[in-house]
Amino acid sequence: MTDSQVGHIPRTSKATGQKIAVKAALKPQLLELGGDGPFVILPDADIDAAVEGAMNGCFYYGGQVCTSAERLIVHQDVHDEFVEKLMARTATLRIGDPALEDTEMGPLCNAATLRRVEEHVDDARARGAVVEQFGPHEGLFYPATVLTGVTPEMRIAQEETFGPVAPVMKVGSVSEAIEIANSSELGLIASLWTRDLASAWRVGEALQHGTVNINETSNYWDQLAPFGGTGNSGVGRELSQWFLEAFT
Repeated sequence: MTDSQVGHIPRTSKATGQKIAVKAALKPQLLELGGDGPFVILPDADIDAAVEGAMNGCFYYGGQVCTSAERLIVHQDVHDEFVEKLMARTATLRIGDPALEDTEMGPLCNAATLRRVEEHVDDARARGAVVEQFGPHEGLFYPATVLTGVTPEMRIAQEETFGPVAPVMKVGSVSEAIEIANSSELGLIASLWTRDLASAWRVGEALQHGTVNINETSNYWDQLAPFGGTGNSGVGRELSQWFLEAFT
């Protein structure tokens, strides 16, 4: 496929899903259209565990997963500790040939995806974010990237990046974290980190996403539980018997 052909493909799964929904009007549909996953870290979180969860959430398959952690929303009380440990952990990533046994992150899937990641990071940098990168930036490889100082008006905070980027947003309260987490039109999956059971229930219920994982990376799915999003993340539920019930 040529670059010119790539340019005619809808850039978001939302746009593709809308076209399918129109073509398949009045027929049973199950559409899973991606997410803009918030990864919320409260002041009482286990930071070491949250860092490992973020590594998986941001860099698993180079961030090219619908359930990737697209926005790391970190309370100011633990922000500096989290960022320091995330930077150190990201620097250890083994990036290279995905066919090699010890490789942890490979290249992006195509030129269009690479361009979108570059555009999002460039926009964030131009708006004041601090960019730290680890690994090669050549061919379809894009470095494992940590952004700090990310704010809601940046494209990377509003759109699904679908690349190996960890955008960190500092918040001053739990209510601010919830507001930012729910600001996206894509509500597929959220990840919440806290040691307090009451906070887990209260904040988890407030997050308007199809799934809320507690003290678990966003890239985790219970195969026996219904999976699907809210808003423009799609319609219907999948996994277990939910696939069958959607079409029978």
